[in-house]
Amino acid sequence: MVDFQSRDTRRGRSDDEAETRTGDERDEQSNGSSSDPATAKPDEQPRSVETGVFVLRIGDGADEMAADPVAVVIDALDGDGRTVAGQDTVESGFDAVQTAIDRVVSRRDVDVVLTVGGTGVGPSDATVEAIEPLWEKAMPGFGELFRVSYHEQVGPEVISMRPTAGIIDDVPVFCVPGEADAARFTVSEIVLETLDGLLEDVADPS
Repeated sequence: MVDFQSRDTRRGRSDDEAETRTGDERDEQSNGSSSDPATAKPDEQPRSVETGVFVLRIGDGADEMAADPVAVVIDALDGDGRTVAGQDTVESGFDAVQTAIDRVVSRRDVDVVLTVGGTGVGPSDATVEAIEPLWEKAMPGFGELFRVSYHEQVGPEVISMRPTAGIIDDVPVFCVPGEADAARFTVSEIVLETLDGLLEDVADPS
């Protein structure tokens, strides 16, 4: 089990610690960031002026007969002019999801995280259980709005869909369903419609 008790100290880690990151991690940051890494150390870089969204697939998503929900999400982000800071895939497991989220929200080029998949009620669906203990502030209205709105398309089966959202280290994290149509609806009709105001609230709650 990963120990997340020291989460509140991560933002203040020393420059020496930052320099111990692997080359791959530094490359990931520079590839997705609008800041120039040559002019500032990683921990001194502010979050990007453009909204950097990281897309994290939960589970392998291997279904050749279905549309790829991650591609659908990225298309929606591109269509709205958002910067995709990166994407990755992590297995659907409690510790794996928590570790991946902890890594991604610490990146300076990431302002928002979208996880895709693992929000159902199947035996392998662990996203909600893994994410909820990490919330500093939960946003229950996200799941409530999704179910009310998406009910018009799928009817009562919406009760088994558990998208959720909250704030981790000042980064909004949205857990999106892994079915392509539901993912498209969630991102286009809810996330992107509310994102700018939410980021303003997180940056300056006063």
